[in-house]
Amino acid sequence: EWLAETYVRNQSHTLGTIVELGLALVLFASFRALHGRAETWVGDRLFRDRRNRIMALRERAEELGFLDRPEAITTLVRESVMRYADAPDAGVYQMTDARVPSEDRAVLALKARHYEVEAPPESAFAGALLLPFYFGGELGGFLSVSTREREAYDPDERQALRDLASATGVALERTRLREAERRAATLETEVALLRRECETLRTITRDRV
Repeated sequence: EWLAETYVRNQSHTLGTIVELGLALVLFASFRALHGRAETWVGDRLFRDRRNRIMALRERAEELGFLDRPEAITTLVRESVMRYADAPDAGVYQMTDARVPSEDRAVLALKARHYEVEAPPESAFAGALLLPFYFGGELGGFLSVSTREREAYDPDERQALRDLASATGVALERTRLREAERRAATLETEVALLRRECETLRTITRDRV
């Protein structure tokens, strides 16, 4: 009887251990499955968020074609970069801007490379990614994007920022041309008025003579 009780007790203990191990394995498998699903969900969410931010930058680049004032263009670009590129700060600078030192290392690099540059520590734009835009083939200015860390943007995000910088240059060049046309038209009007006044004076002088 004692042997039987001992045997049953041992078997029960073994069975309990097996059940506990089985439960542990089931819980471990469930945890791994849940962990995998969580990683997939987070990855999908981050991918969708990144894709949506890139699409938003491209949409803002298209919207620049409908703006006529330089102030509106630079404001839209700056706000879009800070919002959709998660940049601490951003700015649009033209080469004629007094805020752009002509001998700045980063600016010289832009002129030489015709490609975006990481502004070195000694630059006035230290820590920023500078993306150039052009007026008639010449460097017209650049989009400055502050970054929290080096290589903060992947290739697709950089391309979206390049496209935005390029669209900024096109929009600003268009406003410059329109302003030049407006000034030319105003000048032509003033010249025509002067000519009429001169003709009037000639006529009055001839009549008096």
